[in-house]
Amino acid sequence: MRVIGKRRLPEVGMRAPTEAEIEASVDNSRRAPRVIRKGIYRYRSHEEANADMERWTVDGMVERSLELARGPR
Repeated sequence: MRVIGKRRLPEVGMRAPTEAEIEASVDNSRRAPRVIRKGIYRYRSHEEANADMERWTVDGMVERSLELARGPR
């Protein structure tokens, strides 16, 4: 048996995002449709808050799918 090269173990530790990854994330969030209006929301229960968040999430998904269906302008 011959050994050709040696395996290197991955370095252990945290890896910070690169500048390109940060820029891509910022650009992506800028292009994303804003579904939730700015403001302060107060709820009587977690269930009410969760229901609103789910509604906003679905509305955003529908808006995005319609945008994709229309195609590039």
